[in-house]
Amino acid sequence: ASLLREQLGEENLAAMVPLHRRASNWYWDAGHHEEAMHHAIAAHDFELACQILRQWSSKLIASGEMTTIGRWLDAIPTNLINSDWTLTIRSVWSLTFLHRPSKLRRQMNALAQLRTRQYKLQTNDDSAIARAVSSMCSDNIDEAHAIISSVPQCDNSVSGFEAFEQAAAENLRAYLSIFSGNHEAAHLHLTRARSFNHLGEATFSGGYTACFKGALLLLEGHVNTALECLRDGIEQQQSVLDSSYVSSAIASCYLWTLYEANDLDMVEAVEKEYRDILSDAAVPDFFAVGQICISRTHAIRERTKDATLTLENAQYVATSNGWPRLVAMFEVEKRAQSLRGPKRSSNAKIREPSPNEKINSEQTWASPASDLMRSAQFLVASVPGEAPPVAKTSGQGHPYRELKHGVEKAIANHVAGRHGAAMRAASQAMKISSRTGLVRPVLDYGPLIIEVLRDLLESDPQYQNTNQGRLAYQLVFGRAISNGLDSRHPAKSKILNLKLFTPREREILGLLARRLSNKEIAQRTMLSENTVKFHLKNIFAKLTVKSRLEAYSAIVRLDLMAIED
Repeated sequence: ASLLREQLGEENLAAMVPLHRRASNWYWDAGHHEEAMHHAIAAHDFELACQILRQWSSKLIASGEMTTIGRWLDAIPTNLINSDWTLTIRSVWSLTFLHRPSKLRRQMNALAQLRTRQYKLQTNDDSAIARAVSSMCSDNIDEAHAIISSVPQCDNSVSGFEAFEQAAAENLRAYLSIFSGNHEAAHLHLTRARSFNHLGEATFSGGYTACFKGALLLLEGHVNTALECLRDGIEQQQSVLDSSYVSSAIASCYLWTLYEANDLDMVEAVEKEYRDILSDAAVPDFFAVGQICISRTHAIRERTKDATLTLENAQYVATSNGWPRLVAMFEVEKRAQSLRGPKRSSNAKIREPSPNEKINSEQTWASPASDLMRSAQFLVASVPGEAPPVAKTSGQGHPYRELKHGVEKAIANHVAGRHGAAMRAASQAMKISSRTGLVRPVLDYGPLIIEVLRDLLESDPQYQNTNQGRLAYQLVFGRAISNGLDSRHPAKSKILNLKLFTPREREILGLLARRLSNKEIAQRTMLSENTVKFHLKNIFAKLTVKSRLEAYSAIVRLDLMAIED
């Protein structure tokens, strides 16, 4: 076929155009949009290409295939896109998640001109949801809130692309509710989003529903449920051809949840699994929490250069995407990392952060990333020998914030010499920590909280017999992994009967523990990849896990030398 096409092109180039046009129409009628677009572009029939893309782009966006739609939009002359209401809106959707801010700004300008024309024609402005989501991903929360507030809520009579847009709107409303601290409203919006995701068969918005739900559950102290929600969200994206623009956000939130539970082994496993796509996260806060947790994990394990490099790379991405709030956030994190841990110098000079470094200090919004950064800002704002400033809001009813507030009160009272008050605040904080499984929100405040917990343990020998006392003991002596993690989950089991596995399965378990790919395992064991997959299926069944990530978590706490032997 290629030979014949090349021969025809040499002998009669003019005959190619009508053949491409006929082929395009045939494929379009048959529902093969990719081939139809290829032949329409080859025939330079851009009007036909626009018709095809108007129909096809709704499915592409709802399933998150932003690279595909972006590629075909680039193949059509810009003036045709900018004069087409539907395609201009679809281009805003795709460019928002493709991280192309310069072209996005041009398309937003084109959309503004079209909106003016739409108003003159007295037609509905159905660009609001796309513009609101774009504002959210541009880190302009006030603008996103203003736009989405003008969009009326819809009933369940919609379907197709309209259902996808309504799901995206409900996701955004939930996200803004999280920012404002209204968790009850956030749950209601996410419930509505799930319904619209189903009506529109929208895996893309469905992934973000899982992401926002996971973040909400974490802030409420439901660590196990958050992990389960995020794992399910990742698995649902595995069937999508081009899912990185959702999976990156879910994986970043997953890293945050694992980190707060102090499951650093799994943080490293997930980071390695998703390293190539984490920078694709379009929601600024989730990109930030993922990168900060990776950097802190490096720092905790004394890989200082890796910790700094992670933050510097994150600053580059944030700068490229036009996220100055995040650039400042990463700068504060760099400074705070030198103030954590037992090696901190007592003479370390801590200066007041500049106005640009006071993340969200004068804003009404409290974002997930600023919640995570609270300990870093607390450390950076502290002055040696003086009681550090405690946040004015206690976070009452929001366990994540309430825990951090309790730790801050404990440290402030300890520095001021009010040791009784410090221990009472620390005891209350440990109740929240032991109940929720949130561990790092305590440890990330550095050595001073460890001093308070040591005083608490020494003042009352019976305290160690309580749940919170046992966790405090583990924190002081550095052996704490969240006891909020469900011990019934096989991925958290410390005991595995190796007799369940055949010698070949034990060999593959050892290689799997080293994070080798199927191809690498096949090369080491001299098996075919299909045979390796067969053994892995049996191994997963015996571990009672469903995915490679869960298998990593199950293996990571085992005696790996015994497995390899």
